[in-house]
Amino acid sequence: MFDPSFRMVVTFRIQPGKTAAAQEIAREIAGLVEREEPRTFNYEWHVSADGSEFVLTEHYPDSDAYVPHLPRVGPLLDRLLAIARIDGMLVLGDVDERVHAALAPLGARFLPRFSGFTR
Repeated sequence: MFDPSFRMVVTFRIQPGKTAAAQEIAREIAGLVEREEPRTFNYEWHVSADGSEFVLTEHYPDSDAYVPHLPRVGPLLDRLLAIARIDGMLVLGDVDERVHAALAPLGARFLPRFSGFTR
């Protein structure tokens, strides 16, 4: 049975001395997603002990739920990318061409699902 849900793991490298500013922007993004994207299953930020690395995990029910995400968070993401860089992006599961086109320019690696289950 086809499962259209997918997950993302995005790693950011934060510029020295910019951890607090990056955390504030990440909190703003998370709040926006929580308020404006009710179909998003999971959206969590994690930080390394030294504050130099953030890891964002995301889980969406399908590509339709993700399509409005980047335009919505774009201005905040631009602020974050002024003080951080994307160090890696994994897209886990099957996405449609719209999501692929949006994320490929950001360096995403796409790993389609071949086995397993979600309860």
